[in-house]
Amino acid sequence: MLSKSHLNVLQERVKDKDWVWLNRDIVHLLEGRGKRKIGVINFDVAALKYWDNLGRIKLFIVGHSIKKLKEYPKLLLMVRNEALPNYRWKEIVDFILEITGKNIEDIMVVDAGYTTDGSYPHIGTNPFVINPVLDLTSVVRALTPISQRKTFYNSLSRNPKNFRLLFTLELVKRDLLNLGCVSFGVSDDYGDELYKELIPAEYTHLFPMYADGIVKRNQYVVTYPPEAIDSIVKVVLESTYDDSIIPGTKCTNYCGGIFSDRVFLTEKTFFAFQSYQIPLFVTVKGHVQAVRDHGFDVFDDIVDHSYDLEPNPGNRIKMVAEELERLLKNKDSIMSVTNLNERLKKNNQHRQIVQEQIGKNLKEKLTEWFNQ
Repeated sequence: MLSKSHLNVLQERVKDKDWVWLNRDIVHLLEGRGKRKIGVINFDVAALKYWDNLGRIKLFIVGHSIKKLKEYPKLLLMVRNEALPNYRWKEIVDFILEITGKNIEDIMVVDAGYTTDGSYPHIGTNPFVINPVLDLTSVVRALTPISQRKTFYNSLSRNPKNFRLLFTLELVKRDLLNLGCVSFGVSDDYGDELYKELIPAEYTHLFPMYADGIVKRNQYVVTYPPEAIDSIVKVVLESTYDDSIIPGTKCTNYCGGIFSDRVFLTEKTFFAFQSYQIPLFVTVKGHVQAVRDHGFDVFDDIVDHSYDLEPNPGNRIKMVAEELERLLKNKDSIMSVTNLNERLKKNNQHRQIVQEQIGKNLKEKLTEWFNQ
């Protein structure tokens, strides 16, 4: 919930307005017609720390005071930069309905998920695409024409997660590291247990893996060196809870997880278009189709995205690695594709349109719900 002081400041700024749309991180509906108000429960921390522990999430919710939650006619449940699995949101919504006595139409979930199973009210958002902290504009300046790029692909992973590690290991095993710009585990946030659990002994000396050889962390200008920007193909290792690929692992933090049925697009997807690159996606099933649905060119005439239909995450990772190998062998034919540069440019231009569409849809849908 917003702190009282923060709430008062924001309400004063938008005095006499029906609702307010704050686009920096996510929407906050603060004050409506008459004396109606929207209660905002920010699940950012709870989603990251306790997403796989319903008991802890319930304690987090109750910590906001059931009495206060009941006083709000409507409750907005938000996670700004994640997409919890469908079953978890359903459990959260059911619990809130139980303790507050509200109706389902009084609840709205806003997270970065593109799809849901329809079991809870939801509107998707994507704060990453408009977050200036995560914008590569300062890095992507004078792009090298794709025909002159010396690096074939990049595969960059700041926060280590199972599926990202397994893909990186595929690159190692296939002897592809020298043909691309690769990083893994360049964040201090997670990783030690994952390294011990999943990396074969003969490869442990490679991790963490720094694309530019500079031991600096949590800086995009470091984890996106020139070799990454000037590559032809971008391997997009999207955020996902698709982490239970290796049965029996006992990792904590980001090492454990379940198979996720949610697709969500973050800055990782949009950076591929901003950098004028051909994307390959290492993420959950259906992600490529979601990108198509947004109107982007995923270069189906060049890339075989059949991995997007594969339900098994382990098999899907291997399929992406195999497709990368195939593309490497066919570099000359890729460079001969008609209007390739124009298509890459169009994707970047379309990125701006999609950003506006996402914000407009969220604003319109929330306004509609708010005024019901």
